[in-house]
Amino acid sequence: MEADDRGSGPAVVLLHGQPGDRLDWVRAPAVVVIGEADRIVRPSSQEALAARLPRAEVVHVARAGHLLLRERPDTVATAILRAAELAGPGGNAMIGP
Repeated sequence: MEADDRGSGPAVVLLHGQPGDRLDWVRAPAVVVIGEADRIVRPSSQEALAARLPRAEVVHVARAGHLLLRERPDTVATAILRAAELAGPGGNAMIGP
């Protein structure tokens, strides 16, 4: 990933697979939404990912699995709005050392 200094607003990133060890570079606020009944990506793995993001908040969604966008679209939308709120005016969503 390259640094984005345009300040164009908050970024929403969906991570698939192994994100690697460089998550400490992400300076943007993050909201990690975890389906507590996810049987594809274990909630404990998602919590470990969130722990590697310096400014992460975690939202646990009871009785939801891997397809959170389909199962709980309102909860996901609220989480995206929260990430935008945390980013503040101008986004302040920088990725880089």
